Amino acid sequence: MLTPARRFWKEVSVAEVEGSYQILLDNRVVKTPAGAELFLPTKTLALAVQIEWQQQGEKINAKSMPNFGFAVTAQDRVTVNRNSVLAELAEYGRNDLLCYREENDVRLAQRQDEIWQEYLDWGQDYYGIALNVGTGVMPHAQPCEVIEKAKLTLAGFDDFHLAGLHCLITVSGSLILGLAAAASFRDIESIFKAAFLDELWQQ
Repeated sequence: MLTPARRFWKEVSVAEVEGSYQILLDNRVVKTPAGAELFLPTKTLALAVQIEWQQQGEKINAKSMPNFGFAVTAQDRVTVNRNSVLAELAEYGRNDLLCYREENDVRLAQRQDEIWQEYLDWGQDYYGIALNVGTGVMPHAQPCEVIEKAKLTLAGFDDFHLAGLHCLITVSGSLILGLAAAASFRDIESIFKAAFLDELWQQ
């Protein structure tokens, strides 16, 4: 097990650099795990990361720095692998959670229709992503243009928003729910309940 690194700085500050922001520890720029200087796109995010560094104790606790973790993930993983991330996330449109309805439990199927269909209707109206719905767990075909449409939609997000979408889509198993969260179509609690409708129903 790795020993947590010890705090080596006294002052944490934020510097603006050509429209982006950097975190300085005693005037030294914070770097990502890959060794690149970290650039943050907004002052709000920079201030949030600054607070996380300020609040560290004698030993650095990475789990207490979610904003910093998110930022370095965006820069180290999304920025350098943007095309593969777009392709990966677009594929969720091929087997979106919302398209698979219960075939044995009528009451659950009705609940799925009630909760999930409005998100699918929204995805079609807002982004033009029209997905076919079926019953059971076996894959069913989606229109050929769905994946390309999904890629074009996702390509409109910058790397930091795409990093957030990656979390939303992979955790929920749904391209549409991830996009709905990003667009604030519904509050995050409602989207969480939609993503885990089956599990909550069993409980």
